[in-house]
Amino acid sequence: MVTPPDIEAQILRFYHAEKWTMGTIARQLHIHHSVVRRVLAQAGLPRVGPPPGLSKIDAYLPFIRQTLEKLPELAASRLYTMVLDHGYRGSPDNFRHHIACLRPRFDASEWMLALLQKKINMQDLKRQTGDLPGFS
Repeated sequence: MVTPPDIEAQILRFYHAEKWTMGTIARQLHIHHSVVRRVLAQAGLPRVGPPPGLSKIDAYLPFIRQTLEKLPELAASRLYTMVLDHGYRGSPDNFRHHIACLRPRFDASEWMLALLQKKINMQDLKRQTGDLPGFS
């Protein structure tokens, strides 16, 4: 939904001239606070709120990346115990999520291109994929 120009002007006036908060502007104009945030962002104002904080895992990312470069197939649970030994105190669930984001995504196009260019044959592909569905 498009915000009418007169509402945008009121939002900017309330924010700059009256020094109202986003919540006060939203209540006064009977609009959602995200509309106020969007209008202010479109006007070039920086994001309001506390700066994003550091994660517990940030201090251990160099070690994690280095370990994953050496051992890319290492299970996240094993890597978690290794990082615990280095002093990490975060939860295993959050740790696994971060590791999943760090690992490279599987790119099926590379396999397909290799098959089409006859760099690998179908029998090798079946042997490597084991009993995955669709590779029988």
